[in-house]
Amino acid sequence: EKHNGFLVYSGGDDVLALFPTDEALEAAKELQNYFQEDFYDIEVNGTRRKAMGLGKGSHMSAGIVFAHYKHPLYDVMERARQAEEEAKSRYGRNAFALTFIKHSGELITAGGKWDFVDDLLDVVHALVNEEISGRFIYEFMNSLEFLNGDMLKSDVKRLLMRKKTDKATEEKINEIHKKLSDLIDKYINQRIELEVLGKALKILYDAYRGEEQ
Repeated sequence: EKHNGFLVYSGGDDVLALFPTDEALEAAKELQNYFQEDFYDIEVNGTRRKAMGLGKGSHMSAGIVFAHYKHPLYDVMERARQAEEEAKSRYGRNAFALTFIKHSGELITAGGKWDFVDDLLDVVHALVNEEISGRFIYEFMNSLEFLNGDMLKSDVKRLLMRKKTDKATEEKINEIHKKLSDLIDKYINQRIELEVLGKALKILYDAYRGEEQ
């Protein structure tokens, strides 16, 4: 309800739900956090009581698909299952995978670990709020093809300064630069190709600004 979602199925450790595109990743992360609770407050026959949860040692992997609301639901569900498997096989335990289905049928996929999510969304919100031009993503993805590590971080700062708008303060640009630098380190440390970071930002930017509903 908090994220305007619709629960299709919940049983055992499986959840299937539909969300608006600009709520899906936040909702998935909250579900992941909920799976790790030691105890839950529940209500049984009007009485509040504690129920034992899975605890901090548990992990959740998720497949998230962004698609137009007229796209066949059976295909979306199949893509979600495939994305979940990709999360486990490509990004390891405690990970998510994103799939974006374009009108043309082309698929864009990316993913990462749950502790990447907050930084990813902060960058995307700065783009959606037009503090940074959307062209930044394309130039950033070009830089990923040639640069790495500290050189890439330095180029990110240059690109941010070029693509910032009048809505962005210097403090905001420094904040986004820090988050992108942290994301670069996280993807490198997890041995995930930096190209995936660029694709993740592109998927979320297109989804959150409403290219697909």
